[in-house]
This record gives sequence, structure tokens and C-alpha cells, in this order.
Amino acid sequence: MRRPKRLPVCGLCGAAFSASLAHTDDHIIPKGFYSQPKPKNLMTWWVCLPCQRELNPREERLRNIFISAHSHKPGLFKDVAEKASRSARWEAPLRSGWFRSQTGIQVPGAISMPDPIDVTMVFGKITRGLFYFKHERLLGDVPLIARVLRPEHFDVLVDLVTELPVKIDVMGEEFEWAAVCPDENPDHGIWVYVIYGAVAIAVWTGDFITLGPFPVPEPTPVVITDSIRKSRPR
Repeated sequence: MRRPKRLPVCGLCGAAFSASLAHTDDHIIPKGFYSQPKPKNLMTWWVCLPCQRELNPREERLRNIFISAHSHKPGLFKDVAEKASRSARWEAPLRSGWFRSQTGIQVPGAISMPDPIDVTMVFGKITRGLFYFKHERLLGDVPLIARVLRPEHFDVLVDLVTELPVKIDVMGEEFEWAAVCPDENPDHGIWVYVIYGAVAIAVWTGDFITLGPFPVPEPTPVVITDSIRKSRPR
């Protein structure tokens, strides 16, 4: 994507930059989600330092859960798993047993519930940033909510994306997404993400929260292998 014109305000809170409110380059898709070598064209935009500091630990917590999920691509992101194993930011698993994973198969493991606020703030940031790159303006003042998806929910959204002329974008092996938004009013839509080939997340914006083709589900846990969390130093 071509970089839009830099804006004089924070892409997240909308505050104007000044001598007392510095801006910083922020990776729209968190660079901590990526293995080495990282893609060379990772998108950045300007946000204020308080917003970035608020997001950093939330991005790390989600990264730790998502890289631990059962994946169609096991072993592909070993250096991300190693970073997660050294992290102190972990949500305690709810319980262990056999579960249907995000990839749709029954597996042994544990379930971990991502903080819904983390999910909405991090993927809200990603959605706002990608919207800015695509439309060369900030997302309007509309409500936004994000959810991790159960396999059956993801299957329904895949069918929706397949039926429509929607482009699927890819940024490395780690991250892909598609946006289902009306051309005449793109502030209202559903953005669908797949992380590590393992975890699906959807973000609803504007009227699609209540009037869209797919309702917002309840918060969903992620089935994890638990091996990365257990391997970290105590």
C-alpha cells in the first residue's frame, strides 16, 4: 500500500501533536507479531506516545496467546515463540483437556481467554491504521468492537468474504486480512484477520455492529498448546 500523507494528529486518540505531545512511528501490525526476517514494507503511522505505551503490553499479551495456539503451520514462527517464552505477560489458562481448536480439530491442550479489552484495543488500532492507509483518512467517529472467533463463526465469515468481491491482503506468513465494507460508506464494516494461520479475529465498525450480516459473538477463548507458557523461565 502507498503511504498516505502524515497527519498532524494521533491516529488513535485524535489529539494534535505539539511540543508537549510528541508523536512516534507506530507499526500498524505490531512488529512483535513477526518472525525474522520481518517484511520490509511493514506499515507505520504516527501516534502519540501515551497511546503507544498503552498498547505495547496489550500487543505482547495477545502475541503470547496467539503464537501458542494450535496452528496449520507448526514450527514456522519459532523465534516468535522464543520471544513469547521469555515474556512475563501471560494470561493464566482457564483449564486443560481436549478441545476443538481454532483450526477445527480436537486437540489436547489448554484454553486461554484473551482480555476482550486487549483484543478490541489492539485490533481496533490495526483496523484504524489499515483504514488510514486504504482511504487516506482516519476512520470516522464510529463504535468499534473486536472478537476472537470460534471455528464455526470464522467459517461463516469466510463464506461471506468468498461471496463478495473482497481482496485478501497478506503481510508475511504471520498476518492476513480482508475488509467487508460498503464502498459508499467504508466506516461501517467487518474486518477479518488470521494470525499465524491459527487464530481468527473480526472487528465490527459502525452500523455493522448491530445491523451487519453477521452478529457480534460473545468473547471466545483460544485453544493453546500450553508448551510455550510452561517453557518460560520462572
